[in-house]
Amino acid sequence: SENPEMRGEFPKIFAGVLTLTTVLYFFLFDAGTRVRTFFAKGTGQIRLFNHFPPPDEPHRTVHVDTDRPVVVIGDIHGCFDEFEELLVKIKDEIYGGRPMEHSTFQLFLVGDLVNKGPKSAEVVKKVRAMVESGSTHVVRGNHEEALLEEWSTTNVLTRRSKYSYISKLNSDDRLFLLQLPYTMSVPKLEWMIVHAGLDPQKSLEHVRSEKKLIFTLLSAKFK
Repeated sequence: SENPEMRGEFPKIFAGVLTLTTVLYFFLFDAGTRVRTFFAKGTGQIRLFNHFPPPDEPHRTVHVDTDRPVVVIGDIHGCFDEFEELLVKIKDEIYGGRPMEHSTFQLFLVGDLVNKGPKSAEVVKKVRAMVESGSTHVVRGNHEEALLEEWSTTNVLTRRSKYSYISKLNSDDRLFLLQLPYTMSVPKLEWMIVHAGLDPQKSLEHVRSEKKLIFTLLSAKFK
């Protein structure tokens, strides 16, 4: 027969389990949704996207070999196949169809590797491999910033990311994007490479004083 004492304990046990579940849910929800705000280095100013740390090296100086071709490519925007076709055409143009690897010329990519096109994850992984080979240099665009912001503020407890390709990227890809500088200077060519925000009619110091750089580069040391 049913034990009356046990039957009387069921509501208490149920209430205890419900309380514990509620506490654990809100603890995990808070831990999963709390995001930290990161400010611009050295200035304390709010950044356009601010839930991930700015790069340790916002500005980078690159020394090129002037005896080798230098190529600059703008926004790839997830167009992986077209990017590969473009690399082939560049090699054909430079080397007249002779078989050459992309490492034989020096490549600069001016940000916005991702979004809009169908293969953003593939572009990130390919470009990361090219950078690791030492032949390619990349500055960060606003779409990399948007991706990192999305990566830092979405989780399974709140909402899924609007960028479905995030699931194809790993921690090494994220670290690669986090390390991308905002600007690069190439002294031998007298170039300054930046995705956006510079007025070519004004000096860097003047632009900085007016705070017109998209990514608040006031802490960068331009050389």
